[in-house]
Amino acid sequence: MRRNICLAVCWCALAWSNVTWAQSPFEEIGAQVGLTEPGQAGCPRWFDFEGDGDLDLLRTIRYNNAVELYLNEAGQFTRLDEIGLPTDSDIQSVVPVDFDRDGDVDLFLGGYHTNLLFMVNEGGQFVERAEGLRFDRHQRRPRLFLAGSRRR
Repeated sequence: MRRNICLAVCWCALAWSNVTWAQSPFEEIGAQVGLTEPGQAGCPRWFDFEGDGDLDLLRTIRYNNAVELYLNEAGQFTRLDEIGLPTDSDIQSVVPVDFDRDGDVDLFLGGYHTNLLFMVNEGGQFVERAEGLRFDRHQRRPRLFLAGSRRR
């Protein structure tokens, strides 16, 4: 009886997913907007890198160990090359933030098998600057505290 119920639930889920995909309002437009690079995106982030009001795309590529930034120029995306982003790290997490408070977007990058990286945006080039932030980036699980949080 349990097996029959389980099979019925699985069949209903599969049938529902087929109907849902067939009626999906989404359409693949990557080729139309310039996002055709192969690779499995590990951590896409949308943010305004240039400050022009358009959301640009930063993505990590799993199994290729790359971080790529695409500028959005009126709906067309262009990849920026050689701007200091890591090409040999297993980055799984990306947080765009202005941690040096100079008005441009810096990047915090982390992963399972890599050091934490604090990439400071210096005129459009990213430079790793963990040493000035009073924490050991080589520590396996560094303790970070947000402003206003309490230590336990």
